[in-house]
Amino acid sequence: MAEIDLRNGRVVICDTETTGFSPYKDALVEVAGLEMIDLRLTGRKYHAYINPRRTVPPSAVAVHGLTNEFLKDKPYVESVLPEFVSFIGGSPFVAHNARFDISFVNRGIQSITGRELDCPVVDTLGMAKEKLNTSRLSLDQLCDRLNVSRTARTLHGALLDCEILAEVFIKLVTFGEGGLDLKAPVRRSRLALTPRNPGGTKASPAGTSSSAGHASELAESLAPGSASAEERARHRAFIEAIGAGLWKRHPF
Repeated sequence: MAEIDLRNGRVVICDTETTGFSPYKDALVEVAGLEMIDLRLTGRKYHAYINPRRTVPPSAVAVHGLTNEFLKDKPYVESVLPEFVSFIGGSPFVAHNARFDISFVNRGIQSITGRELDCPVVDTLGMAKEKLNTSRLSLDQLCDRLNVSRTARTLHGALLDCEILAEVFIKLVTFGEGGLDLKAPVRRSRLALTPRNPGGTKASPAGTSSSAGHASELAESLAPGSASAEERARHRAFIEAIGAGLWKRHPF
């Protein structure tokens, strides 16, 4: 299995929200990525909501708060995923329970280009299991274990979860400092989806600007890793509208 030096170089902290658990039956409704170089957030990010072209079930709304009414005027996946893939480039895709996120991204981008995302995938779930020797592995539980604030995480949200995961990732990489090997095993993003069109479009280098009118945010001049005041206000509005919901029972 290949290894990658997680302390040095560029990685992208990623998260997705969906209509359910199956990449074959369900759809993406939100994607986000934060650029990190040498364990420092640069302030560059990609964030977009997606119209899933299907009803978002109440069980999913209870997790992330994204309703069909909110998503009805958002761009479709064909507009969003190529930009997201371009932002990631060939950098490691870092996510918590990464198999879930990468399966949806691969399924979506393959349907558009005939190819899957081709980059290393780093799963903080596996990192935590190996380094912390614990079975309490949800993102909330890791925040508690590593003393990472999660006060803003009253509902799941891709951008907010990326911010939290970025801090968890740094603490996992540097956990024990000199006492642990900072090179973690990674796998490629290819799962079990066979490309149907070998000549399909390949992701362009990271940093490509997002198209006008899309609900994406790319290379914003914000403080590193921070969500905007508007995004936080929207998140609070979801909380007020939905209440506690079922998200507390959702493991990731």
